[in-house]
Formats: sequence, C-alpha cells, structure tokens
Amino acid sequence: FDLGGNGGKGTAQIKGGTLNLAQWDYYNSILGDSVLDVSGTGVVVINGYQQLSVNDYVSIGKITNSSGTNLLVDYNIINVGKTTIYPSDLVLPPAQAVWNPAANPSSSGVWDECANWNNLLCPGNVTVVTFNVPDAIPCTVTNAAVAGYVAMGNSGGPGGTLIITNGGSLTTFANNWCAVGYSSNALMIVENGGSASFASHLWVGLDPGSDGTFVMNGGTVSVGQMFGLGWQGGKGTAQINGGTLNLSQWQATNSIKGASVLNLTGTGTVLITGNQVTSVSNYISSGKITANGGAGTVAYGYDSGADKTTLQVAPPRQSVTGVAVSGGNTTLTWQTTAGHTYHIESTPSLSPTAWTRVAGTTTNATGASVTFTFPASGDQQFYRTVSP
Repeated sequence: FDLGGNGGKGTAQIKGGTLNLAQWDYYNSILGDSVLDVSGTGVVVINGYQQLSVNDYVSIGKITNSSGTNLLVDYNIINVGKTTIYPSDLVLPPAQAVWNPAANPSSSGVWDECANWNNLLCPGNVTVVTFNVPDAIPCTVTNAAVAGYVAMGNSGGPGGTLIITNGGSLTTFANNWCAVGYSSNALMIVENGGSASFASHLWVGLDPGSDGTFVMNGGTVSVGQMFGLGWQGGKGTAQINGGTLNLSQWQATNSIKGASVLNLTGTGTVLITGNQVTSVSNYISSGKITANGGAGTVAYGYDSGADKTTLQVAPPRQSVTGVAVSGGNTTLTWQTTAGHTYHIESTPSLSPTAWTRVAGTTTNATGASVTFTFPASGDQQFYRTVSP
C-alpha cells in the first residue's frame, strides 16, 4: 500500500468499513504531502507488527483523524498477528479474551465489566472467549453478552464457572466449537429467565480428562449444530431441572458417551429436531438418559407436525373429565400438570391397539384443564392423553 510513492500526493480517507493491508513499508508507505485519515467508524488493519511505524506516521501528521479524536494503534489484541488503527471513540472487540478478574480488586464478577478480562476489553461477537485461569471467581452474565465462541477449560487450565442469570443472555456467532469442559473441568449454569444460543456445536466434557457439567434451572438454550456429552472421551453431565434445551442435531451413539448422563427433573424439557425416538429409547435403556437420577420415568415422543422429539419427566397421571361427540366431532377435556406437554392418541381397537397421534392436539400445559375438539373417524375410537 502506497501513498505518494514516486513523488505524487495520495490521500486515503477511511471514514467507515475496514481497509486490510497485506504489506506496509516502515518509511515509504506515506511520503511527501500524502495523508492517511482514519475517522468515524473507519478501521485500518495491517499484517504483522507495524505499531512503531504507524506511531511515527501519527506523530508527524501523516496518519490523522480529521474528526478530532485520538487514534489508537493496537497490535495482536483486536486482530491476532496484525496492527489495527482506529479512532479512540470507536469500541472494537478483541480477537481473544481470557476471564481473569484477579487483577481487578473491586471485581463484581460480571461479564460486561471489562477490567475482568485479560486485555481490559469486553468480548464481542468475533471474540474467542476462554476460561482457563486457576482460582478465577465465577463469571456471571447479567445482560446481553456476545462472543465468537466460548471454550471453558482448554489449554490445560480449569474451566471455572459461568452463570447466566435471570435477564442475562449469551449468544455465540462463529462456526466454532463451544465447550463446557474442553480438556478439564467446567460448569455452566442457566438460571430461570436466562438464555443462551450457540451457533455451532456444544460439547460438555469433550476430551479425555475433562469433566463438564451443564445445568439448566429454567430459561431457554438453543444449540445450532451438534450436542455431545463426553464426545471425545471426556465426561459430560447435563442436568435439565427446568426450561427448554433445543437441540438441532443429535447422534444416536455419540451424543452421550462413556460415563456421561443427561438427567431430567421437574419440568425440564429437551426438544430434538427429527424423529429420535429409537436412539432416545436406547440411551434410556443404557442409563444415559434418566429422570430424577434414575428414580423417575422419562417420557418421550415424536411430533411429526413439529418434527421434534420431546423428552420430559413423566408427570402424574391426570383424569379425562369430559367427553362429547357431536356433528362428527369429538371433544375431550382433561386435567394437566403445569409445565408438561400433552397430546391425544387414538386407536380403533384395544385388541390389537394401533395408537396414533391426533394432529394438532399438542399443548404446553399451565395446570388448567385443556379441551380439544377434532374430527371423529370410523365407527369406534378409543382415546388417551399422553405426555409429552
């Protein structure tokens, strides 16, 4: 990149966007009366360590900010292995951030307190967020937090604890693995009212030697790609006490491996895209999916209309309190248990039975009785309510 290289005059005004430069000359990239002006939301990124050269150009007025604020010149924090020039009033997220609040004596342990991170910059939607510092206090997400991806317990260090509280949310954007217990121990907790959305895979207890624990006490968590407990030889525990865990991908033999367990309690719900009834049944039979630590029954079923397999703790049985047939329609009323999913199944005979789901009858119950009216079929039908 060259301004005024052979005696001419060159002016570059970077008012917005990013100018990426592969090559830079310490003395000759800006000559004569030429000027590189970086203002507004403009950013210049140069390969390699060019911090001294850029600072020299700034000092002699060849790199300026016409809006009147200072320029910041960073190496290796905003962009790894690169020099970044940007206005001082423009906040850019770092490429990498490590949770290390020990240097912040007044730390309250919250994600958006920038002094809690190793470079004193809060993570952004491109940041690789790492938890691996020994004895670090828990990190608490109290508002909208974003990251490229999150790795807890990689590079040999302990993964610590990440808590997403009521009103807090964590969203990752990059097509990279997120891990709770990458190669060592880690704990992630989502409280009632919290939420998380992972763009790519979520591994809990990934590599050998790791012991990861993922707890949901409520809220909503969505995983954009594969979900795995103990995927590559570690141990992963998912404790779903409340809320809903939405899984886009599921593997019949690898999603729960080794000593790993997915345990459901209370009204905790897992929704998996596609018909996963066979694999879920196999995981239950092998003790890898449990209810109440093995003391309860896992209820599961596939809804073809929603293309989802639902897992919950089986609720107490409830009574059908009303039946009516009129004008070719059947109306059923039944009691429910709050927080559980119900639907109706029908069969023309009890010997043999051929139970099938009645389309459109799925409901998420509040504890009040539910009434559905649907077309009757055939001369005789038997109905039952099923959860989920």
